[in-house]
Amino acid sequence: MPRQSLLAICFTLGPIAISSGAAPQDGPSATSDSSAERAAARLDELEAESSKIQLELFERYRAAKTDAERAKIPDYNLGAWAEVKPRVVEASAEFAGTPGAVPFLLWTVGASVRTPHHDEAIAAMETLLEDHASDERTVRVARSLPRYTRSLGVEQAVELAAAFEGTCPGDEAKAAFRFAGVRSQRLTGKELADALTTVVEEFPRTRAAREAAGWKFQVERLQVGMTVPELEGTTLDGTDFRLSDHRGKVVVLEFWAVNCGPCREKMPASAERVRRLADAPFLHVGVQSCDGAPEVVRELTEERGVNWPIVTDRSVDGSSFGPIGTKWNLSGWPTVFLIDHEGVIRSDWATEEVLAKMLPELIERAKNR
Repeated sequence: MPRQSLLAICFTLGPIAISSGAAPQDGPSATSDSSAERAAARLDELEAESSKIQLELFERYRAAKTDAERAKIPDYNLGAWAEVKPRVVEASAEFAGTPGAVPFLLWTVGASVRTPHHDEAIAAMETLLEDHASDERTVRVARSLPRYTRSLGVEQAVELAAAFEGTCPGDEAKAAFRFAGVRSQRLTGKELADALTTVVEEFPRTRAAREAAGWKFQVERLQVGMTVPELEGTTLDGTDFRLSDHRGKVVVLEFWAVNCGPCREKMPASAERVRRLADAPFLHVGVQSCDGAPEVVRELTEERGVNWPIVTDRSVDGSSFGPIGTKWNLSGWPTVFLIDHEGVIRSDWATEEVLAKMLPELIERAKNR
């Protein structure tokens, strides 16, 4: 099954803005344009209010002096959603049956997934299916749907995904909902691999197919006890890198991103470990897997005292991860693998605690091989 992400998933509370053309002066279309303009204005207003609340909560958290004080401050996403939710639901009803309702319905689906109360979100999904399945923005439901299985139940979640797949136009949307159905089923092993293969083969060249291929790769190649697959790339200084060239060493393979706070925070400790193990059969290698520009990556690594090779894996198509990270099915940063001297994956979620516990023994084995 997919690795847990260290980073809390932060949903984008403000959905895609509505675009509108020039407004005719009279007739039925003028009324329609007026509705679209009012919906867009309402959306802007609520997004601005949500952003303001988020910033205030974040500043309160930063100003807190103790853990007890911090514990009393609502999560900045959930706190903002609790404040604006009644008006988002109200706007969904006000603009019901028009394209203007879509962003508010999507907002409800995306923001509610982290709350214990899902009734409004499930109702919003059903409305999107019934009234707005032909709207290309509805594909965004596919990302949240599998996380509602605890409320819907697996069977109903799969049925809902299939219903969206059958009514939404275009391969991108159909693939996304097919993939959502697979994710909702909680399959494992060969059953999961076979279901993912179906997505890849039936919907080639779609985003969902790329993600399904990464998940399949993880299931079949990246489990603890398996020999790590080859990883090739170019480092920041232009050197070719092949993971297999470092057999005989214990390897910490860390996927990270320039905009990942926990990644930056752990760099000094990693640098100290690299210095301490300079004479040991050990390698720490980073894979910078996001859309960070090389000059930004260099500046950050120099500032943080990074003393290990960084393989560049820049996203070029707007994806969250680069080609390597997508292939390896990353779900967040940092994702750290611990690999022994024989190339066997010993941990696919190597926290600092895991490294402190396992590294000494693995390095000793590598010395005595």
